[in-house]
Amino acid sequence: MKSFDLIHTHDRIFNADVYTMHGILHRAWVHEVRKKGMSLFDYSTELVESKLVKNGKRKKFIAVSTLVKEKFLQAYNDVDPARVSVIHPGVDVEKFHKYNRQLCHNEVRRKFNIDPKDITILFVSMNHDIKELDYLMTGLARFKSKYPEKRFKLLIVGKSSDRKYIHLAAKLGIGDAVIYTGVIQNGEIAKRCDTFGLTVLEAMAASLPVIVSEHVGAKYIIQHGKRQNKTYANEAHGLEVTLQEKTQ
Repeated sequence: MKSFDLIHTHDRIFNADVYTMHGILHRAWVHEVRKKGMSLFDYSTELVESKLVKNGKRKKFIAVSTLVKEKFLQAYNDVDPARVSVIHPGVDVEKFHKYNRQLCHNEVRRKFNIDPKDITILFVSMNHDIKELDYLMTGLARFKSKYPEKRFKLLIVGKSSDRKYIHLAAKLGIGDAVIYTGVIQNGEIAKRCDTFGLTVLEAMAASLPVIVSEHVGAKYIIQHGKRQNKTYANEAHGLEVTLQEKTQ
């Protein structure tokens, strides 16, 4: 059997020297995000995860965000915080700089029949429930009620169960303002828990203003201001206020 100088894992295995954590601990994911009870599979996953954390005294941990580090140390408070480093993901900004941004904006509006005067809110997700699309829609409904003169379109990019959100949008009175694109391949268009959120970095690289919630790991690199805002995603009022600030 071959021996290795170092084993670096990005997933749950029984033992490794370095463990990069791309998500929160499995039990927290099940209870706090999925809002479900633990299944046999979940207990098995948690066991492997526990073995990985506790096997070896000199193990190093890498978290993709401070959010992940905080959740990890809450669960394993006997782990020395000095053994946990935070290394954020990154994006290639050059691929955004090589395009004419105004031409790209115009092309997206033309493709989805969006009036140049309409405020466009971009929502990118492969799981609308976890990314709290319901709170965004509720915030937009409040925004529309308070500022009826400000027309907007909500562009929803990604693959998830859209049926219940079509009904929700209609119930909230914003059905005609919602556009579902489905999955769009990388490059055609420059995001209840996201341990980092590459979409945030991509939007910033494309010079788009961003709004993130307290549940997004990228909140630690956001400076609240003109083009970047932090808000509580589970507070529709907070989203309404933030949207009003950004559209003045």
